[in-house]
Amino acid sequence: MPSNCLLFNNMFDPNSVDLKRDPAFFIDIKEQVEDIGNEFGKVEKVWVEQAAGNVWMKFNKSDIPAATKTLMALNQRYFDQRLIIVSYVPENVYNSKVKER
Repeated sequence: MPSNCLLFNNMFDPNSVDLKRDPAFFIDIKEQVEDIGNEFGKVEKVWVEQAAGNVWMKFNKSDIPAATKTLMALNQRYFDQRLIIVSYVPENVYNSKVKER
């Protein structure tokens, strides 16, 4: 069911992240995803789930069309040689996972 919140699975392998070599790795991922989302609407928040390799995105509550366009543009596309899967997430699930961080 469409939602204003998205989950990007398989964005990176957390076991291969080397913060000594690339200390801004997670910031770069966040900014890249946020920039793409902002092409379709106003992104409220992006959170990188560092331990799982996932990224969570939230648009304004009334901007489900932007989330849909983002999902359609990025679902089953390759990012850094990894097939990413983008799915809708109910806002209450997003809010329970992505606390104010």
